[in-house]
Amino acid sequence: MSHEHRMGRALAQLGIAALGLITLVGSGGGGSIGIPDTSCLNTPQGCGSTPPPPAQPTASVTPTRPIVQVGTAVSFTVSTDATSPTYRWCRQPQGATTCADIAGASSSSYTLAAANLSDDGATFQVSVHGSNGDALAGSVVAVSSMPPLPLADAEFPDSDWTLVALATPPLPSLRASATHTASGGNPGAYRLISIDLPLEVRTVNLLNLQASPSYSPATQGAIYLIEFSLDCNNLAVALDASFSNYWLPALEQGGRRFLPDRNAGATCFSPGWTTRGWLGFGAAAFKQVDGPACGVGEACPDFSSQGTPIRLGLAYTVELRSPLPAATAASAPHYDQGLDNWKATVWRR
Repeated sequence: MSHEHRMGRALAQLGIAALGLITLVGSGGGGSIGIPDTSCLNTPQGCGSTPPPPAQPTASVTPTRPIVQVGTAVSFTVSTDATSPTYRWCRQPQGATTCADIAGASSSSYTLAAANLSDDGATFQVSVHGSNGDALAGSVVAVSSMPPLPLADAEFPDSDWTLVALATPPLPSLRASATHTASGGNPGAYRLISIDLPLEVRTVNLLNLQASPSYSPATQGAIYLIEFSLDCNNLAVALDASFSNYWLPALEQGGRRFLPDRNAGATCFSPGWTTRGWLGFGAAAFKQVDGPACGVGEACPDFSSQGTPIRLGLAYTVELRSPLPAATAASAPHYDQGLDNWKATVWRR
């Protein structure tokens, strides 16, 4: 066999081998000549893994929990990241197990033209269908038969407010103050709350309550829900990470003080005025934290038309949440918070 013939035959065999390699690698085979298939490294899931499922879309409805007077219109709007979404709205009365479709409600918004008492506690729900999946969101409506009664204070004269400091464990020597400050608020005057937190104390509630009763259920009507809001400002140089601090709605009735659960707390960590607000609280949301015990069968607090006068306000709470570091243990942490533009809106039955 000539040299040229042998060379041509070798090149042909090499070409067949190369063709086989391309075919094997391209079909995911590989390995027959000791070269593994690494093409999977270029995929998001990597080699030998199941592809992650696509993220499901989300949706939310605003307002979340509107409170309105009978005859008032309520407009709901849904926000979603669904792709090419379509919408279907339905209404589920309080206590019902099914949500009935609302005829013609198929856009990203829906307006209830005039709320009535049968809408109280009803959920207006929207089903969102997108090419990337489905999402569900809703809003619960509260309806009052009477107009709301707004209560507010933006000046905070000392004569109009009281401070009640409740410490756990009790500590009579606790140093806390709340004073009218003429300037620096949002805008103008504000209430400055200061506390030196003794190391023995685990929780302190500083209840800022109006000096005179804010509302009398017996003369002004039974309370359905109360909304609260404030502007707050962290005036401390630094907040120790061992403590948490937050604001809560507060009320006093018959010598008893009440706060909602700490999970309702609104924080104000950063310097500068920040607005914080709460959705409507009913009587069941408040738990007694001080004062004489409630009698058997007694409503505490009593929002009914037999209820005694109520003082409303806010509580600034500081509590220990982790062991104190050595640096903190040497001196008591100091906290300064500003309170301005307090508002409570009483909704009646």
